[in-house]
Amino acid sequence: MRKKPRQARSRQMVDALVQATMETIAERGLQDTTTNHVAARAGVSVGSLYQYFDGKNALIDAVMERLQADLTQVIGRQFAGLLDADIPKLTRAALYAVFDLFETNRGLYLELARGWYHARTMRSVDALERFFTESFRLYVLRHHQRLRFAQLPATLYVTFNAAVFVGIRYLSDPPVHLRREDVIDQLTDMVAGQLLRAGAPTGRARRLRRSKAAA
Repeated sequence: MRKKPRQARSRQMVDALVQATMETIAERGLQDTTTNHVAARAGVSVGSLYQYFDGKNALIDAVMERLQADLTQVIGRQFAGLLDADIPKLTRAALYAVFDLFETNRGLYLELARGWYHARTMRSVDALERFFTESFRLYVLRHHQRLRFAQLPATLYVTFNAAVFVGIRYLSDPPVHLRREDVIDQLTDMVAGQLLRAGAPTGRARRLRRSKAAA
């Protein structure tokens, strides 16, 4: 962003431009969106747009920040509300919440999802991965008596990115023969199963836990 909005009027201008970008992408698609389209929808001149944004990529960055913030809020809400739940229940709730968010904002977020491999999109995916990792670390601390991860960073990296790929692939172009609920069921089984297997105590730890329980 070229110019930081300090006054209320400037902040309103930036918000209007970002909102106009979101609406234009939803209507015209990411590739066909231009700064002229955005300025016209926002009701300002292109010159006014360039006072705050360097161009189309800067506008897309601002939109991705909003998507990232929405997803962070959705995922964070699930972790906060289900911190004592088991992994399958937490996973299923988070997946439903994310799918609902994308489908509620179908035109915009799914258009962005179709270009998820783009460098600008991947920055947001990386940020979400860090947020997910930290949130799950807190979950593990809460359940440390029954979860023992030997390679937690690698486990979360593989699990998160596998779920992202499958989820975006489905949301971007849902196959007519697949129901959303069935895809979420399979994703839940995949994610929760991997986390439960990786977090299961070792044989020695199991024996110690059994002996303590019997004492």
